[in-house]
Amino acid sequence: MKTKLIILTAIIFTSIASGQVTRDIDEENVPVIRSIDITEKTVTDDEDVSVPFAVLEDAPNFETCKEFTYQEAKECFHIEMNKHIKKYFTYPKEAKEANVQGRVIVMFIINKTGELEQISVKGTRKEGSEFLEKEALRIVNLLPKFIPGKQRGRRVNVSYALPIIFKLDEKSENKE
Repeated sequence: MKTKLIILTAIIFTSIASGQVTRDIDEENVPVIRSIDITEKTVTDDEDVSVPFAVLEDAPNFETCKEFTYQEAKECFHIEMNKHIKKYFTYPKEAKEANVQGRVIVMFIINKTGELEQISVKGTRKEGSEFLEKEALRIVNLLPKFIPGKQRGRRVNVSYALPIIFKLDEKSENKE
């Protein structure tokens, strides 16, 4: 009985998460689960809805990407973001000296006017990672104003998570 329940729960959860309809299951009169469209909610101008970047109809973008199609614009966004990181990236001296490496995730909202807000940083929790977090935050604070994202033709706040990997190469480790 427990095995059936776990499998059934997995089927129901998968169906709801993927938005698909499950087949009728004859065992124990389990009803059919209908698909649920979580994007049905209408966004109004006065709401402060934050839409994830991945599911957005028109993603926020850099000025240099405004003339592209949907898919090209998303690719351009990632290319421009990488260019920005490379341009402003400086490995923190303290972290380099302590041989601190890791991944830092900077989360932020690109608001309806294209500006960043609610910036937060999550690091590796290693000793010295605060230097990496500080550098990641500095880089993100240098981002330009964006073209705002849109959902159903209306400007919306867009949540974005930017991972920045700090890794020392062998050459830089041996220089010191």
